[in-house]
Amino acid sequence: MAISASPSLKRPGESIFTQGETIEEIHEMVRDAVQRHFEAEQRPKLIRLHIVRDIEISSSPTPRSPDRGT
Repeated sequence: MAISASPSLKRPGESIFTQGETIEEIHEMVRDAVQRHFEAEQRPKLIRLHIVRDIEISSSPTPRSPDRGT
């Protein structure tokens, strides 16, 4: 399962997208992408990641356990 990241660079019109297999790999890939995208004097000092998880759940009701009377 690949993880996608879209770092918010706090600059209008600037978006960098990357992906990795783990959170640690995402950190590395984002740093690399920022290093390549910006010249040293333009490079942000702080990178904020907004990580969103897509979770799938069943639309069927879950079975209820019998009331134990307690």
